[in-house]
Amino acid sequence: MIIQNKMNSLRQITYCQSIRKHQSGAALIMSLLLLTVMTLVSVTAMQSTLLEEKMAGNTRDRQLSFEAAEAAIHAAEQYLQTNTFISTNYTDTCTGGLCTRREDDAAYVNTAAPGDPGWVDPRWDLNGALNVWADGSGRYREYGVSLAETFQKPRYIIEFAGYVPVDSSVTPTSTPPEWYPTAVLPTGSWQSEWAELYRITALGYGGTPNARTMIQTMYSKTL
Repeated sequence: MIIQNKMNSLRQITYCQSIRKHQSGAALIMSLLLLTVMTLVSVTAMQSTLLEEKMAGNTRDRQLSFEAAEAAIHAAEQYLQTNTFISTNYTDTCTGGLCTRREDDAAYVNTAAPGDPGWVDPRWDLNGALNVWADGSGRYREYGVSLAETFQKPRYIIEFAGYVPVDSSVTPTSTPPEWYPTAVLPTGSWQSEWAELYRITALGYGGTPNARTMIQTMYSKTL
């Protein structure tokens, strides 16, 4: 009986040791799995945070470029209010940022397709043949001061688009002058019935040269 009890005790000890060894191995595997999952979660969270920071930076850059373009629009309107229209200042090559409309270009053919003879690119086209926005081209006007955090000063061009009635609900009784080239101005009260019409295009920059916003607006000026 004593020998049998000792044998049973030995079996129990061996069985318990086997269980402990088995349990120890499982705990290690589970720990490694949990560590792997936590690492993946941390990496994903870090990537998400970096992406959100880039998105926030791009949004701010775009807003800066938009505000710069708006500032240039206001500068152009101020220029028009303080300067009298002189037809010879507005050219097909946009000298000094003052342009004729492409439709008024002597070479323009309204039935021509891009690349055909008689086709004229819009003055404001970033990739157009005229390339008014190129640094130092002399074909744009520049905002007076540098704006904080922007890559460079915003730029603008002004196209003279002719004349429009001051009151669209009233039919004018007079005829406006031919604006290009200026002929003898008609007599009478045409100035009270007609307003000068301009198209302003502004190009603003954000913190980098790749962050750009272009804005266009039509502006009328009473005589």
